[in-house]
Amino acid sequence: MVNPRIIIFEGDEIVVSERIKIYIYSSKDFRLSKKFGRAGEGPKEFLLNPRSGVNSAIRIDVQGNQALVTSLGRISFFTKEGEFQKMIKVSPFLLRFKFLGERFAVWDRKDEDNRRYWTVSIYDTNLKKIKELFKFEGTAQVGKGLRHCNEIT
Repeated sequence: MVNPRIIIFEGDEIVVSERIKIYIYSSKDFRLSKKFGRAGEGPKEFLLNPRSGVNSAIRIDVQGNQALVTSLGRISFFTKEGEFQKMIKVSPFLLRFKFLGERFAVWDRKDEDNRRYWTVSIYDTNLKKIKELFKFEGTAQVGKGLRHCNEIT
């Protein structure tokens, strides 16, 4: 493993993601118990955003025995042991999913009135938006370049 992106400690396991691979280790003896993930368009494969270059990577969240993997335009459900359950296609602007009990917290992009915003919203299990929690204007706007702010403390 060269560049781990996300590390999750869940029960007796340590779940680590690296670009398109997921590694599951025992937290008792730190032995690798399962490795899965590869690039592709199949149901057990992950799509990466080619425009993101080296920053392109999957996102993972674990709750109980379920692992949720977000890649470009899809979320894939696995057991924590790496067994594939299902895949759902979603908007490529729904970027990060986190378990929230029986719902999901979702980080997404929203273009409105010629402005780009980032939002965090709550979605149900059918991926229907329940409520937008907050919205903020993005630092990069289409046709306007990158706006940089320095915070004074």
